[in-house]
Amino acid sequence: MSLKKRIVFYVSSFFSVLFGVISIIVYLQFSSFRSEESKDRLEEKAVNTMKLLIEVKEVDHQLLKLIDSNAINKLYNEKTLIFNDKYELLYSSVDDAVIKWTIDDLKKLKNKKEFFKTLDKYDFFGMYYDSQSQDYYALVLAEDKYGNRKLQYLSYLLIMTFIAGTCFVWLVSSFFIKSLVAPLDAFQKKITNITENNLTLRLEENLKKDEINLMAKAFNQMMKRIQDSYNGQKEFTSNASHELRTPIARVMTQVENLMNLPGHSPETMVYLKNIASDAEQMGDLVNSLLLLSRAENNLVPVKPDLKRIDELIFEAIEITKISFPDLWVNFSISENNLMEESLEINCNEGLLRIAFVNLIRNAYLYSEDKKITIEIEQISANSLSVRIVNKGMVLNDSEKTKLFQAFMRGKNAKSTNGTGLGLRITQRILYYHGATISYNNENDILNVFTIIFNF
Repeated sequence: MSLKKRIVFYVSSFFSVLFGVISIIVYLQFSSFRSEESKDRLEEKAVNTMKLLIEVKEVDHQLLKLIDSNAINKLYNEKTLIFNDKYELLYSSVDDAVIKWTIDDLKKLKNKKEFFKTLDKYDFFGMYYDSQSQDYYALVLAEDKYGNRKLQYLSYLLIMTFIAGTCFVWLVSSFFIKSLVAPLDAFQKKITNITENNLTLRLEENLKKDEINLMAKAFNQMMKRIQDSYNGQKEFTSNASHELRTPIARVMTQVENLMNLPGHSPETMVYLKNIASDAEQMGDLVNSLLLLSRAENNLVPVKPDLKRIDELIFEAIEITKISFPDLWVNFSISENNLMEESLEINCNEGLLRIAFVNLIRNAYLYSEDKKITIEIEQISANSLSVRIVNKGMVLNDSEKTKLFQAFMRGKNAKSTNGTGLGLRITQRILYYHGATISYNNENDILNVFTIIFNF
């Protein structure tokens, strides 16, 4: 779960729980208030009934029942019972409600003076009344219809409010937190897009003194130091390579001149040939470093020349055959109505030819039978693939991850001369042409380089 989602979850959950607790407290408080209010009404009913029965001599049982009958709508399903000190029933209201009682209940009531409890939907109240003449007991049972309806309505209202409030809190918190962390999202996107070719990318700064702006300033300062260090390294490589070209060329020329002079012994000629070979290899290394440095510094412009890929490959094959006459190439193009137009791309002809020469030369050097296969295929309306396949020792997983790094050479390169820069240069050239290159092996015996050109 992302940080943004966690913050939304924690904040929304906190307010949802808080709102739920408040709703429960409100419900319990109103329920307690309803019970107290119902108790007061039942107590008032019991006291008034006993006073009419005991203190007003003009009121007999029949008149009291008549009064009680006229007032029955005040309390729903009411039942009132009055007992004397001998636990004899003196009065019973006219309604049909039933009160379950025992003499033990009346005895306990004398000690407690009064009680109140809820039985299902009924409220039950009992009280002990001590008059001057004798003691009396009153039991009143009634249904608090209005109070229960209000409590039920309140519960529905609280539930609906809780659901609506929870949804509102989640939406609002999601919106505000998304707005708050939007700079972090932009920060992450820009960091993701930073590569060695766009180290000039900087984060936006403002006059605010919040943590995000401070982080942006610190990041920009770090990027400036990295860019300065990286540019210094590339500049040194370029300058050193450029300065080394002249003395190496002189060494090669002087060695060739010495080899052309007569009178050398066979051993001397062997030494001179070895020196010439080493100087040539060193020259290739310096030229490769210089070309790579220029490509990474964007010093080699990509000119939009329209060129057919198959023609570039044929030219690269001919160039490679000059050094390796025994090269055998199986070339094929998949049949497609749009293939003629797809073969033409805008490119720097010289650079792309170098890339294909490197790949063909690499496939030849590491091939068991000196044979390679080149396949061109249109894989979609906007993309074209070029596969270069050779049969030979394949790379392991560790070597695959480092294949396009500078100076990387696999175990299969022990008996082959090279600088370890060819594939790196090829990748850079293809990158500047909007193409990608990847490596995989098939059947643990075929090395396959796949180039994807996007139009």
